[in-house]
Amino acid sequence: MTAEAPAPAPQDRDTPGQRRRFARVVLLLFCVLVLAQAPLLWMLTTLTGLGAGWVVGWFLLLNAQIGVRVWWVPRPTPPPAWFERYVIWFFFGWSILSLAAVPVVMLSPWLPEVFTWAGLGLALVFTLYAVGIPWRRVRITHLDLPMVDLPPALEGLRVVQLSDLHLGPLVPEGYARRVIRVAMALKPDVVAITGDVIAAGPAFLPALERTLAGLKPRLGTFAVMGNHDYFSGANKALRAVYGRLRFRVLDNAHHVLRRGGASLVIAGVDDTWRGHADIQKALTGAPELPVLLLAHDPDLFPAAAAQGVAIQLSGHTHGGQLAIPFLGRRGALLSWFGQDFVPGAYVLGQSVLYVSGGLGTTAAPVRIGMPAELPCFRLVRGVAPEAHGG
Repeated sequence: MTAEAPAPAPQDRDTPGQRRRFARVVLLLFCVLVLAQAPLLWMLTTLTGLGAGWVVGWFLLLNAQIGVRVWWVPRPTPPPAWFERYVIWFFFGWSILSLAAVPVVMLSPWLPEVFTWAGLGLALVFTLYAVGIPWRRVRITHLDLPMVDLPPALEGLRVVQLSDLHLGPLVPEGYARRVIRVAMALKPDVVAITGDVIAAGPAFLPALERTLAGLKPRLGTFAVMGNHDYFSGANKALRAVYGRLRFRVLDNAHHVLRRGGASLVIAGVDDTWRGHADIQKALTGAPELPVLLLAHDPDLFPAAAAQGVAIQLSGHTHGGQLAIPFLGRRGALLSWFGQDFVPGAYVLGQSVLYVSGGLGTTAAPVRIGMPAELPCFRLVRGVAPEAHGG
């Protein structure tokens, strides 16, 4: 009897190399945040007269939280909301404060004590901004996206992209509602949701439904699933939410959008982490029209360009959430680890990719130098320009 040939590997799945790269970034982040605490603790010991035993105990208590978080990672249900919202948030706040205080610690032997405390005060203000979701700035990006064969009647079509909201313990409903109000103030014709609207699990879906009910674009809302939308089995309940809101979920499918006698194909692919993404299936049977593709994972762009997709909208990377301020995507730490697509526009032939910086956070409730982003696009007829960063 002939042995059965092994099944082919799923297409468009994140490779083991991509996952290892992501793991390295997370590991480096945690190592930096843990090590950065030591100088501040040493300085506070000298300023307050606390004994070394208190300092070591405080250090171990704080960092034990990360051990608990890692213990929870492979489990089918997310950690309790109170643990994420209060315990973990406090850990990251303290860690960022420690990191921001490093220059103060280094200069403290030569500074008067009053300047040392003033420097720590500035580090605290920086920390509150870095971890402060409720007052976080949301950058609105206005950009014209070209399509070579765009029908004249669709010139100026306005598309607002919502990506990586991660509504959950670390992204409150009030913040999400503010984002939706800003999105609707942009008067979109179409809203494109490119995945990861929730952090994990179905617990926050009622809050998400209340929030997304405020989306009422002229021509409809279209959505694709991200990897977090599958965590803890939330995908079926999320699809039900989209159905009740009359959003169109594009699971490797397409829709022909019509306005003023002209048409455009809006296509979408499913999650790459599950190996569900299939661009060819999404475009099967589509008429010969310009294609706007929604794909959570930007790494699908070369395959999409090969299929003749005019525009791809993606998210997923958040720009790593950390970057050297004012350097744009050149300063994004994620790009230093070989991530090809961080926020901004990319061009391949006549195809354009735009990667949103995302609205929420994951892993750490921190953004430095990489603000939350709400892109607003205007479709125009023309040839793709050179790529530029976010």
